[in-house]
Amino acid sequence: MVAVGHSMGGQVVNLPAVRHPALVRSVIALDPAHGAHGAEVDGIPARFAAYRERGARAAAEFVAGAFGPDAPQGLRTAHVRTRLGTPDHVIAQAYAGMYTDPGAVGIRPHSEAHLRLRTQPALTVWTSEEAAAWERGTLHATGSRVEHWPDSGHCLHEEHVDRTIRLLRDWAARPADGRGTRTDGRSPKWALATAQFRVPSAESTSGIDGFGGPRRRFRCRVSSASGRPPGRPPGPWPRSVCPRR
Repeated sequence: MVAVGHSMGGQVVNLPAVRHPALVRSVIALDPAHGAHGAEVDGIPARFAAYRERGARAAAEFVAGAFGPDAPQGLRTAHVRTRLGTPDHVIAQAYAGMYTDPGAVGIRPHSEAHLRLRTQPALTVWTSEEAAAWERGTLHATGSRVEHWPDSGHCLHEEHVDRTIRLLRDWAARPADGRGTRTDGRSPKWALATAQFRVPSAESTSGIDGFGGPRRRFRCRVSSASGRPPGRPPGPWPRSVCPRR
């Protein structure tokens, strides 16, 4: 499968790539939550304290500033409402799982050690030029590459939908070693990393994001569908990669 994740989902899709390499053909990480350093690392204790004390309200304030100037109308509001509907303890636990818990891989030295274990080709898209330059220096699997989208906010896949779809299709058309174009006629399977709060009967996803949608029912989900981009994911992720209740 081609494992695709955004933000916290960028960490999630690297887990099966490292732990179950035979199942993952390649990885696509969109502005992933790894490689933190400098001022971002210095601010982790204060941000974690804010998430523990104010939970969804603190997350909503953070995400309100995460969009580019040309983001589609209503996108910021939708994400703010999503965060406000997320249980406070899940916000804090998800953040801790990324940066402060034992084994967390969000801070740069830990990210580098973790990414060295990934043997598959990887495509990473960053909105930060510095982060893109850093990750280019970590690549070791043949066919891997890093792109920099300077005109995007954090939710680049929602700000630039058509560009993201072209990116996924072009990447999937490459053979497993990342060279040239697939000639076997086979369509890859896709896995989408997303954590959502949603009504059980709801059919659509809210994107490939870390915290999820506006309902209080938490579940981590993954989709695998042959021959099409990810969407409408069935079946839960193992609880080991989901925030604790």
